[in-house]
Parts: sequence; structure tokens; C-alpha cells
Amino acid sequence: MTPTPSPSLPRQRLSNARQIRTRTLSVTPEQTSFELHPTTLRNPNLAKLTYNLGKWINAAISPQNLYVRDIVQDMADGKLLATFLQILTGQKVETTPPITEIASRMNVEACLALVEQQWGLKDSSRYTANGIVLKDHKSLLCLLTDIALATKAIVELPASLEITVIMKEVAKGRNQKRTVVRTCILEREAPSNGNITGP
Repeated sequence: MTPTPSPSLPRQRLSNARQIRTRTLSVTPEQTSFELHPTTLRNPNLAKLTYNLGKWINAAISPQNLYVRDIVQDMADGKLLATFLQILTGQKVETTPPITEIASRMNVEACLALVEQQWGLKDSSRYTANGIVLKDHKSLLCLLTDIALATKAIVELPASLEITVIMKEVAKGRNQKRTVVRTCILEREAPSNGNITGP
């Protein structure tokens, strides 16, 4: 299949993630986790975006008796994400049972490969397979928002949304490293009245 070029998005400017505080860690972390910064948790636009994206996803997958309650948690192993993308594109995504983190990462990588093939979307500064598997809100929200814009889905999106995520890394025999990353999910000149088309 010839990749479909990414459509023009007028008045839409998506900013890259900006790392605003970090400390160097010379060894590979044994454990990495993500959590939202308290200021982001209080942002009503985050709740609105998460709810509307979940509603969009459920409209697509509910005929298959599937349902997401927490999109970041429920789509982390790649299975529901693959099902959603298959419905949107009509293309098969090969997945494996997500019994390990490696298997989950392979599932998500297959999903991202389809997203790039179908819409020409690829931006590792906004989302990565590892970030989605490790339940980084930034990665999944950026991915779903970019897909919604590329497909002109009728999803009500806030005019702008910036979130701050705390990444925690722990290495054996070392103190915990905390990195704060601020990411602009959306930044537009004017609000949208909403975009959702079902699949």
C-alpha cells in the first residue's frame, strides 16, 4: 500500500517536548516510571481531552464488546491500540499476547509502524513505544491527538494543552533520578468546535 501523506493542518502548531530539568545518570536505569505533575492534574483541559479521546476509541471498539476506562492504562500493552487502529485503517496489526513488557513493546511498535505507513506520522519527541508501554501520558495523548487531527476525526479538542510529566529512573546502588518534561500536546490559534468521525 502506498503511504497516505499526512494532511495539512491549518493553524495547527504542535510543539516538541522540552526537557526543563535533568541530572546526568551514567548507568542504565533498572526501573523507569512516569507520573503527571500536580499542576497538570489540576488542568481541566487534560480531563476533557482524555474523556473525549476515550469516547472516540470506545465508539470504534464497542461493537467488538471492548471498552477502555483509562486510555493510558488500558492501551499500554498495544492490544486495544492495535484493535482501534485496525478499525480506523482496515489494516491488520500483528500482535502477540502481552505477557511480558517486551511483548507489549513489540505490539506498540507494530502499531506505530502502521501509523507511520498510513498517515506519515512519526515524531519520537512526542511519542515512543517505550513511553506508551510505561504509561507515559505524554506519549499516548500525543499519538492519539495526532491521529485525530490526521484523520479529521470529530473529537472535541481543547484549543491548547500543555502537560508536565515527571520521569523517575532508579539504577542499582544509585539515587533516584527525576526528570521533568513539559510537553505541548496542542497549541492552536483558535479553538475547534470539534472534530469526531467514527471509524
